[in-house]
Amino acid sequence: MAPKKHSNKIYIDLTLKLHDLIAEDKCDSEEADEVRDLLEDMYRHLDQNIKVYTDNLSGDLYMLTDRDMFIRTTAEEKIQKRSELSIAVKDKRWKDVLVILRYGLGIERSTIAFLRSRAYMDVSIEASRRFMGKGLELSFEECIKKPLILQDGSAEAFIDHLPQVDGSSNIS
Repeated sequence: MAPKKHSNKIYIDLTLKLHDLIAEDKCDSEEADEVRDLLEDMYRHLDQNIKVYTDNLSGDLYMLTDRDMFIRTTAEEKIQKRSELSIAVKDKRWKDVLVILRYGLGIERSTIAFLRSRAYMDVSIEASRRFMGKGLELSFEECIKKPLILQDGSAEAFIDHLPQVDGSSNIS
């Protein structure tokens, strides 16, 4: 049997492959079924510490195709979970961060993507890269939608406050 660390990487890579197939509308294909069978066989051999990541990864990957899957919560639960998220990030408890992010919490999707990227960094550079890319894409879209830039006249006011190439500012 392959070492657990190697098996963990293969499992994550197969999960990424399955979601690539889903994104290509091939979720009912023979290839997708084969990948699912392999994942099912491998799951029982995974290291317990990696299962927290793999149990979240499949649902998290739907974010990459703009089909986020969040757990429904009340307003009070969201407040509690946001507090828990803040503490988990501060303490670098990345497994906990992933679990808490499944609640959505009303935070910008780019922030969720960036946090997922960091959380998966220790177990899969490829998963981390994909979430980082999504975070960059979303942050660009969110920036464009910001009222500061889109309101009449505000773009000029915003630009006037940017530093010049020489380090000076247009502020008088």
